[in-house]
Parts: sequence; structure tokens; C-alpha cells
Amino acid sequence: MLFIALIAVALTVGAVFLAQRLVINNAAKTAVVLCIVAAFFVLIGIGALLNNDIGGIAWIMFSFPILLSLSISTLVTWCTRKGDVALKEKEFTIENETLEISGTDRNYTFLQISDAHIVYARPDDSDEDKALAAKHTDKWNTNNIAPVDAFSAVLQYADYMRADALFIAGDCVDYIKPAIAEHLKEMLKTVETKIHYVYGNHEGGVYVGETPPQSECYPYYAELMEGNPSFWTQEYEGFTVVGIDNSDRRITPEQLSFMKEQCARGRSLILTMHIPLFTDDICEPVKKHWGEEGIHHFTLGTQRHDETTRAFCELVKSPESNVCAILAGHTHFAYKGEFAPGRMQYVSAPAFTRYIRKITVVPKK
Repeated sequence: MLFIALIAVALTVGAVFLAQRLVINNAAKTAVVLCIVAAFFVLIGIGALLNNDIGGIAWIMFSFPILLSLSISTLVTWCTRKGDVALKEKEFTIENETLEISGTDRNYTFLQISDAHIVYARPDDSDEDKALAAKHTDKWNTNNIAPVDAFSAVLQYADYMRADALFIAGDCVDYIKPAIAEHLKEMLKTVETKIHYVYGNHEGGVYVGETPPQSECYPYYAELMEGNPSFWTQEYEGFTVVGIDNSDRRITPEQLSFMKEQCARGRSLILTMHIPLFTDDICEPVKKHWGEEGIHHFTLGTQRHDETTRAFCELVKSPESNVCAILAGHTHFAYKGEFAPGRMQYVSAPAFTRYIRKITVVPKK
């Protein structure tokens, strides 16, 4: 009896561990764990019967109905969740890329999005705010899905993929209102995937009236951007993710100094920012979408930009920077191209179109 009980305990612990690793939905995880516990009691009951213990019958009569009901509910929950995400996956545009990085010994799965432009109004908001939210929802609505719903589907997909991180390259919101910022925070709390979020021009602009100063906007997002929307880092095995706010098309002296410090460390860097770096290659698609003037508004580092900004761009392009990839958005079209020999810049199409770029990081050979 003791031997069977020990086996039951070992199998239960192992099964709980596998459930936590393999099941993506928290509700399903709970159901699976409860199911496993019920199975444990059934095993104990079987062990008691094998030892001619009449009490084993009571164990089985108590545990088996629970085991059966939980098994059915777990199966339904799990299959529904997987089917729901699989259905949504067909509606996404997913581009796959592989990024080789020196210094790491393992693979990572990163998802990159930008320009979700979510809009939200609370039930107790004014009629004016509700009308504004409805107007801007319609503006970015594609294929009969509101931006906030498209963004929710992306978050579900990130958890489904068990991604190591989701990069949000700015403009997650369409304009700044407390209701929108708070709703965004609540949405991000529902996912288990790590979030790397950088500031975009819509995070810092009303676009429906007078633009508030940056000092008023930053506090809305600080907790979502490592405490400092201006610049931040996240460490991985063998490389560092660097986030920079370039939403007003300029780099501050503090940001330039910070970038120099990161480059001096000698680690491989993934740089994420809202506005992509100016290169000759990106000019043509920008002109096609936004006209000749668009080059100065939708890329960073043209001759119209100040000396500090251009110095930042030259630093990033230099071999000494160790920047192996740039993840950006802002242009509202997908793009990939070299910003320096052998080093790629990836720009996302808007998330409200359900575009996702999947980047698999692998050790450089």
C-alpha cells in the first residue's frame, strides 16, 4: 500500500509539472491540476483494494465522479481554447524571421507588433468621449474587427505560442485618455508573456486636440516600460534588449549617452524603437506610402534631424555598436532591410490589421 501511494505521489507531481508546462490557459491549468489530484485519490483507492482494504471502494466512489467530470471539463476547456486561437491564427498575417545572435546558447521566440491604435471608453465616460472612441475605432477598423479586439487576439496568440516576449513598437493606443491607458494596463495583465513596450507618438499625443507635455504622458506608461519610457534595457542570456523613445523624431543627449554605455558593454543588442532608422533602402516604400515629406516624418536620421539624433543613428550603424537588429513600427507597412551590412531592421505593419512578425533568435555559428 505504501509503495503504491509513493508511486501515486510521484506520478501526480510529474503530471502537475507537465500540465503547467503544456497547458496555455490558466483556467485549463487549474482544471488539469484538480483532475490529477482526483486521479491520485483513485490510485490510492486501487492500492487499498489490492490490499483487501474495503475502504478503497469508498475512495473510488468518492474520486471517480470527480475525475470523470473534471476530465470532461478540462478536455472541453483545452480544446476550445486551442481551437479558438487556431481559428484566429488563420486570420493573422504572420511573417517568420530568424535572427542569429552571438553570445547566447539557446533559442528564443519573439513576437513583434506595433501600431495597435486601441481605443476605449468607460460606461461612465461622457457622451463626447464615447463618440470620440467610436469615431476612432471606425477609423482603424479593418475586416470588421475593432482595434482593441485585434490587439486582444494578438495577446492571446502570444500566450498560445508561449513566446519568450512580445515586442510592442509603439502606438499601442490611438490617443491619450485615462480610460484608454487604464484599459491597456488591464489587458496586459491578462497575459503571461513578457512585454517589451516602447513609446510611440500616439502614446504622447492627443490627436484630437491640444497635445499635452511629455511630462504628463510618461506617468501613464512608466510601469509598462521598465519604469522609464525614455530608455530602458532587459537582459537575456548573451544579449540585451534596448528600448528608446524616439517618438518625436529626435534623440536627447541623455539617450545618446545611455546608448553609448550599452554599446561599450560589448554585448549583442536588439534595439527597439517606434520610428525606424533612415536608410536609402527604406526611402522608396516610405515615399510610396507617405510622399516625399514622409521621409523626414517616418524615419529617423535625415538631414533635417538635429546633430544629436544623427550621431545616435551613426552610432547604431557603426560596427562598434553591436546592434544586431532593430525592431520598429510607425510606417504602417511591413518592411525588412539592412541598416548596416549583415544587420537587419524589421518594421511592423499595424497590429489592427492583425499583422505579427515572429522572430526566432538562434545562437550564431
